[in-house]
Amino acid sequence: MRHVRLWQAALLAAVFLFWYLMTQPGLVPPFMFDNDRQAAFFFGEPLRVLGRIWAWFVRDADIYR
Repeated sequence: MRHVRLWQAALLAAVFLFWYLMTQPGLVPPFMFDNDRQAAFFFGEPLRVLGRIWAWFVRDADIYR
């Protein structure tokens, strides 16, 4: 029970890493889409999504207004 938070954080990091690798153009060959940029458009880019969430909740706190 002591290491549950560590495993949860590791799983979250693994999910974000997988998301990043699958949507980054050129890192993985396009096996579902004809163009490798279509995956980033369809699934979003994790760094931009995390940046937007950070701005909403921490930097600007726009979500609370």
